[in-house]
Amino acid sequence: MLQPVKCKNTVDMAIEHIGNYIANNMREGDVLPSERELAEKLQISRNITREALQHFRTLGIIESKPKKGATVASLLPNDVYANYKPFLAISPHTFQDLAHLRLTLELGCAEKAIENVTPEDIEYLQNLSEKIYALSEKKDNDDFSKTFLHEKDMEFHMGIMKLSGNVLINSLLPLVVEFFDEQFLSSLSNEIEFKKGYQEHFEMIDALQNGDLDKLSAVIRSHLNGYLKNYDKKIMEK
Repeated sequence: MLQPVKCKNTVDMAIEHIGNYIANNMREGDVLPSERELAEKLQISRNITREALQHFRTLGIIESKPKKGATVASLLPNDVYANYKPFLAISPHTFQDLAHLRLTLELGCAEKAIENVTPEDIEYLQNLSEKIYALSEKKDNDDFSKTFLHEKDMEFHMGIMKLSGNVLINSLLPLVVEFFDEQFLSSLSNEIEFKKGYQEHFEMIDALQNGDLDKLSAVIRSHLNGYLKNYDKKIMEK
């Protein structure tokens, strides 16, 4: 059934006008007109202007800098789902959905990663993997070491996906890598043996170095499927 069209409220209109102004006139690092100037030009109150600007701060598009005011930080959000993570965390399907999304993105990045990878990238990933594997070999890792280990594991996977050069994919990495791992670890604690996964890092590097897309795709698929199998096993035990 068709419903009457509702007029936008003043805050929504202010957000739209300020957004258009930023998109059409500004670059990263540029300083916005002051809150007072914006309010005068838009003929709205400073309270409404402040609320509209907060919208862009929440998105990470603008940030406040001392003695400068509101500055354009990024024209693309750095973490698209930042404000939705608490709600995603309580969904029973979040982990499986994220695993599918991550697998799709990692496989999609593989071809461009092979095209773009440099010897410096290979060296960086190799050094990172060696640190990860060496730490995983220790029998008595404390909580700090385990946290560091998982942080480096995330850094490895984000490093490969960033090789695609796709800025939109980069904005999803905090969700499909960082938040994904947080959900996995909170569900499985430290009971799962990750060593096979860390060994697969070296296989990924080898495939990148040799330009072997089929091998890289196969290892990525094996890596993510290992997460899912362990997760499903744990869930069934509950």
